[in-house]
Amino acid sequence: MGRRHAKPRFRPEAGLGVRWNILSWQLRKYAVPHIVERDWRWCRGGVVTVLHDFDLNLLIYLDALICEQSVTKAAALVHITQPSMSLALTRLRNHFRDELLVSIGRNMVLTPLAQSLAAPVRELVLKAQLVSATVGQFEPAVSTRKFTVAASDYAIEILLNTILAGMAQEAAGVRIEMQPIYVLEQRMDPPDLIIAPLERKLPQDLQREPLWQDTWTCIVWSENRLVGDELSKNTYEQLGHVYFNSDEQITSQTDITRQIEVYVPEMSMAPKAIRATNRIATVATRLAHISAEQCSLRLLKPPIEFSPITEYMHWHRFQEHDLGAIWLRNYIRAATSNMQELPNCE
Repeated sequence: MGRRHAKPRFRPEAGLGVRWNILSWQLRKYAVPHIVERDWRWCRGGVVTVLHDFDLNLLIYLDALICEQSVTKAAALVHITQPSMSLALTRLRNHFRDELLVSIGRNMVLTPLAQSLAAPVRELVLKAQLVSATVGQFEPAVSTRKFTVAASDYAIEILLNTILAGMAQEAAGVRIEMQPIYVLEQRMDPPDLIIAPLERKLPQDLQREPLWQDTWTCIVWSENRLVGDELSKNTYEQLGHVYFNSDEQITSQTDITRQIEVYVPEMSMAPKAIRATNRIATVATRLAHISAEQCSLRLLKPPIEFSPITEYMHWHRFQEHDLGAIWLRNYIRAATSNMQELPNCE
């Protein structure tokens, strides 16, 4: 027979009377299976769910274990020892009555139950992080908050040259950590903002909004004698090209043939691979203008029409009402809307 809990007597100065962890409310809201043993207790304004013998810190460890599928890597991720993570896994297995992680050969794989827990546990941990970082108001002029922005190398170049310069006047104490977009695969906690085109493979449940559009421009060294004032399709195909990861946006649009001479991982490296050679590259027009003087380049209109690039900002649902994140999105939105139109390369 379950325990009965008498409704406590409240004193005016006692506040809510019963403290409860915000995560327990989230667990009740999202109905994570097997986690909540329901015990209803009264507090002012209604009832709340109390967790029996479950350490909510275990959700942090479970999230890490699901993410890394390795006890050692999960322990390093949350900065605890490997024996401590092994103990946490044992406690989780006892609670869920499931192995959660099983060894197959040299690898550990998730059980079906662990797979079903991955999404709701991740959601709870992210919301808990947001709650812990929430303040009553955000004043950019006096804030010292650090925002993390993950972006393509091209977007980082644009942000550094056209957006972040004015931020020092409006929010001198605010810090911006720019990270290359590939680090998203290496971190558990999401950045405050992601700036990338839709072609990037990002989670489908992100909120997104277009920021700016750009075209494509061909760049050659200023002393390249193989290219005249205009670039023909035949010359374009015969020249040695510098290729980069997002170059697939070009090759996927046409059946044009290119002779690849140099591969670089990021678009921003292409101008440096052009200088003092007869090579050619096709890059975003804004990047071409930024690099033209630095690398002594000539800008040419491509011989065929390529679809424009549209850069989007992406953010997670749980950041929708974060006052600081709202300010950051508004600032970047306003700054990019004022970017000047670029001249045609003709």
